[in-house]
Amino acid sequence: MKITSTLFACILLAAPSLGRAEGFDGNMLLRLCKEAVQSIEQPPTTVGSLTCASYVRGLDDGMQIVAVNNSAKKHGTKATIADHQHVRNEMLYCVPNGVTLEQKVRVVTTFLEKNPQMLHQEPAVLTVLALKQAFPCK
Repeated sequence: MKITSTLFACILLAAPSLGRAEGFDGNMLLRLCKEAVQSIEQPPTTVGSLTCASYVRGLDDGMQIVAVNNSAKKHGTKATIADHQHVRNEMLYCVPNGVTLEQKVRVVTTFLEKNPQMLHQEPAVLTVLALKQAFPCK
C-alpha cells in the first residue's frame, strides 16, 4: 500500500509539469469537454470527447483513492468508499449516488464556460473546483 501511495503521489507531482509541457490546460479541457457534450447529444463519439470523459473519470477515481488512503491512515482501518463515513469526511466533494459520468462532464464543461478567467490553470484544479461547487459535502 505504501508503494502504491508513493507511486500515486509521484504521478500527481509530475502531472502538472507534464500538462504544461504539452499545453494541457483549462482551455484544452474545455475544448475536449465541449466535444464530449456534443457527442452525448449527437453521436458519434470523438477522440476528444473520450479524452475529456476519461480525464474526469480518472481524476474522480483518483480523488476517491486518496480519500480511502487518508481515512485508512487516520483510522487504522481498511477503508472502503461504500462502508466508511470516515472516507466521505476526507472527500473534497461528495457526488450523490446515481450521478453519471455524463453529468460530471457537463458540470465540468459548464464550470469552465462560466469561468474563462481561470482557463490558464491546471485541468485537475479546475475539475476539482467544478465538482466541489456542484457537489459540496454536507
